[in-house]
Amino acid sequence: MKKEKSNAVGQRWNPPPAGWHTCNVDGAFYNEAGQGATGAVVRNPAGCFEAGRARWYAHGLDAMMMEAIACRDGMILARNQGVERLHLETDCQELANMWAKGSSQRSYLAPIFMEMQELSVVFSEFILLYASRSCNRITHLLAKQVTGDIRFGGWQLAPSCIDHLLTEECNLVDHR
Repeated sequence: MKKEKSNAVGQRWNPPPAGWHTCNVDGAFYNEAGQGATGAVVRNPAGCFEAGRARWYAHGLDAMMMEAIACRDGMILARNQGVERLHLETDCQELANMWAKGSSQRSYLAPIFMEMQELSVVFSEFILLYASRSCNRITHLLAKQVTGDIRFGGWQLAPSCIDHLLTEECNLVDHR
């Protein structure tokens, strides 16, 4: 049986439990232009970077919508990487709470949630988690790598713009 729940994660990034992958996601919204971007990073059970992605969206309603789209984009990235057990981490607590309510949702985000629900079946286990913004700095930076002119970024190796954050996070991880 597939687990679907929402929990809070600590104030620093931690690698996923053994046998799981983590995908951190972040959405950015530029209110004055009605545009936004998403960023996603997949890490293996050892916490190492496996893939990253950023995508520009020429149309968006608000920051919450971009966060939901970032979750969907992260799930697609994880699926494309062949991930089986996924922790999806967003720094939008309101979104994580909405996801936890399940099908009782009557939000304008319902179509995105339905798409996420459909994507979740490709994973043997899936959990959507809230992680503080301090745990999501890498995806925030990746989302800034795309613009109206550069609409997509995809990485199989960590781009140099996030090297310092990966190093910092790896040094902060509690290896008990």
